[in-house]
Amino acid sequence: MKCLQNPTLAFRLFKLRSSQQDLRHCFIPSCCTVAHMLVRESMWGLAQDVLYYLVQRNLGVSVVFESLWNNFNYGYIYNHPVVFDFLFRALVRAKMLRDAGNVFYRMKSLGLKPSIHSFNILLNVFIQLNRAHMAVEVFAVLIVNNIVPNVRTFNTIINAVCKIGEFQKGIKFMQGMVKYECDPSVYTYNTLINAHCKEDRFQEAWNMLSIMIGSGCSPDTTTYNTLIDGACKLGKLDMASRLLNEMLEKDLAPDRITYNTIISGHCKAGHTEQVNFLLNEMLQKGLAPNYFTFNTLIAGHCNFGREKGGNGILNYMFERNILPDICTYNVLIAGHCRAGRVEEASKLLNQLIENGLAPNNFTYNTIIAGHCRVASTNVAFKLYDDMMKNGLLPDVITYTALIMGLCKEGKMQVARSLLSEMLGKGLAPDKIIFTILIDGHFKNGDIQQAFKLWAEMGKKAIFPDVIAYTAFINGLCKRSYMEEAHKYLMEMVKQHIFPNNFTYNSLIDGHCKDRNLSSAFQLEKEMVEKGLVPNVVICNTLINGLCKQEMISMANKLCVLMPSNGMSPDIVTYNTLINAYCKAANMKQALEVINMMSWSGCAPDVITYNTWINGLCITNMTDQAFNLLDSLVATGFSPDTFTFNTILDGICNELLGQAVTSLGKLFKMGFIPDTVSYNTLLSHFCRLGMVNQAMTWLGKLLKTFFIPSAVTYEILDSAHFGGKRSTTIPKEVTREGFLLDFVMQLMIRRSHNQEGTWKANVMVNDKLGGLINFIDVYSKVVQDNRNEHDSSEVHQGVLRKGNFDYLSHDRLIAKSIGCPFFEGKPESDELLDSQRSINWQHERVS
Repeated sequence: MKCLQNPTLAFRLFKLRSSQQDLRHCFIPSCCTVAHMLVRESMWGLAQDVLYYLVQRNLGVSVVFESLWNNFNYGYIYNHPVVFDFLFRALVRAKMLRDAGNVFYRMKSLGLKPSIHSFNILLNVFIQLNRAHMAVEVFAVLIVNNIVPNVRTFNTIINAVCKIGEFQKGIKFMQGMVKYECDPSVYTYNTLINAHCKEDRFQEAWNMLSIMIGSGCSPDTTTYNTLIDGACKLGKLDMASRLLNEMLEKDLAPDRITYNTIISGHCKAGHTEQVNFLLNEMLQKGLAPNYFTFNTLIAGHCNFGREKGGNGILNYMFERNILPDICTYNVLIAGHCRAGRVEEASKLLNQLIENGLAPNNFTYNTIIAGHCRVASTNVAFKLYDDMMKNGLLPDVITYTALIMGLCKEGKMQVARSLLSEMLGKGLAPDKIIFTILIDGHFKNGDIQQAFKLWAEMGKKAIFPDVIAYTAFINGLCKRSYMEEAHKYLMEMVKQHIFPNNFTYNSLIDGHCKDRNLSSAFQLEKEMVEKGLVPNVVICNTLINGLCKQEMISMANKLCVLMPSNGMSPDIVTYNTLINAYCKAANMKQALEVINMMSWSGCAPDVITYNTWINGLCITNMTDQAFNLLDSLVATGFSPDTFTFNTILDGICNELLGQAVTSLGKLFKMGFIPDTVSYNTLLSHFCRLGMVNQAMTWLGKLLKTFFIPSAVTYEILDSAHFGGKRSTTIPKEVTREGFLLDFVMQLMIRRSHNQEGTWKANVMVNDKLGGLINFIDVYSKVVQDNRNEHDSSEVHQGVLRKGNFDYLSHDRLIAKSIGCPFFEGKPESDELLDSQRSINWQHERVS
């Protein structure tokens, strides 16, 4: 090996020769002799390789040790005791730790000791194997045996104790370094600082920096990067900026990691301007953003609902010829899916495939979950098929998303079959899947199936957690099974699973709905005794329960006491009280709550104003409601259709004659009427016996985008027959078929008591054989006063044949029911203007 100038080649030749059959009997002695020779020639690296090669053959460590000792003891050649240290090191390297321990004690008995370097390797191996406690024991052994540790030894043992969270022990080890004339290095301090930051103990890490500087050890870039990361994780961005400035003052150059860390912190906080500033500063220092930078920026945009900004970053990457990786696309797809923009997410999926990237399980799981959240399980299952076609196996997350989507849509049978498919593929459902299915069955009203699944969880040894228990208790409470709910509450406590705020809120809400307020307040008291703090949701539930039982003053007191209990009333709290006061016609008190809202800094929303306007209308203060709406629109408030319909109903209640004029004003405010709006107007006409006016309005409306509903049908039907419901409401009503259905039903009713028989089938078949007009058939029925059965057959025959001119029958309808339908001119210019405005509004929407 010495002659050959290539030791590696020589070692290969040695291994080749020693493996041959004729030399196997002397393999161990040969290796030991060679190891001694290499040590003598100071070829220590090769000596270690020979011994490592030897121990890997598992020929018995004791035999190897004896052979080495024989060579050493008899002085066959010049020998050195370091060869035993190399044997110890070879065993550690091969992770034969028990054998290494035996060699150590054998060496000790012979007056030999492994070097501190070998012990350092041993300590590192224990740390790699996550056996930090063993590393501490080994450190104690080397101290007892007077093996002097060095800085690396202390750094290794400090790292070991920090990994198991024993920070104080790490500090003691650092303080003990002085005894062995070892000064803590920058690595020592960085290890302790990093350990404290990982456990969110930033103040201790900051104190360690002060100790470090005070001891004369200068922090490096890693020190500051670690502290900046710790500060950002806790949201202490001012501190992170201070540390960055301190780096610059100490002439330490921030690297890409520094900027990526602090940019990530500001992205999570939504500080767009600061992010842009740091990004520009980074570029000015010649640090090019990497994938982590871009992915962080995209995630920052998506987390705050700025998916377009994320798309902009993606386009920027393409412009700079930086091809996004799968992580970039996954972050952006996840952002779009969270925002419900699943179509955009699907486009990105297609784009990444076109760019030669392969979607992974995370990609498909994210987009499948996104479609399931927006009740688009059909598309989700297509993606599920694509996933398998691309060679990816669906996992528990995939099935969880699909089952959740199916349960959301009420497709419980399909969800159960998917569970069976999952089991067939060897995937074990977890408690999350069972919780979703149980919740789905409760919402679907299938309580029996929910109980069966609960029992099945137990059979599969899947133990429910607090979320599963809460979902089960919530389902029982929603169905008013309060006694059963309390049984399961007791059961979860016996299992040492303690209820949380969600659990108690479900029970309190259930008791409030059952008008059992004493039990609801008793539960609130119980949760406080158990150390839980009632939150605003629980207070809102109690306030709502009190309001429903008309105990509004007590509800108001509870609201007033919320700040003293560490809670601020939210928009739900105030809206609940305002609604209660409005229903009680106490508008003065309702106004006080609105003022209280403004003082507390809680801005009223559209529900607040709708409730207030509705209260004004039901207390016959429609003019004030109209003026309020007018002023709100002037200040930029955007009312919804419910707001306008409430005003319209109030106007119609007070003075129907003003409704047409008021409609014109509402249109100018941006009102786009819906079916409810029209039904409101028609119902008020009919309520006052103005059936002809109702039919006139209906005729005008049918020339717009108005589509009558079953409610429209019922309003007019009831008006014609004195409030008695005479017909079966059709499941589907169209604008074209509405009047035909309605008028035929009127004629059926009128002819119901007429006697006589008529073979309608023959006449209808004959008539429908040619190109007849509906008026001919319809007139024949009216003139002959046929009975209900015959008229129905004519009606159905016309509908089946479809031979009916909807526009030409207006006059016949008017004649049949005594209504000026489509006859004459509009009642007023306001009516004409209203009709034109309706048409214009709908065209604008289209």
